[in-house]
Amino acid sequence: MVCLAAFLSLLLSIMLGRLLCKSNLPVALIDMPDDRKIHTTPTPLIGGLTILFSSLLTMLLFNLRQNIRS
Repeated sequence: MVCLAAFLSLLLSIMLGRLLCKSNLPVALIDMPDDRKIHTTPTPLIGGLTILFSSLLTMLLFNLRQNIRS
């Protein structure tokens, strides 16, 4: 059951990350390159939020599923 939850969370994180990176993000969520940065193209700063939201959604889904069984 734990492996299924981890796999679902990973899939949600990947799908949500790709969806948000392809969308038009506000300027505050994009790290612009300058002379102190290594990257040369604008980089989205949304990765941590996608991991957080997918983990929370997976925990909520599995908790609701266990409550329905009980």
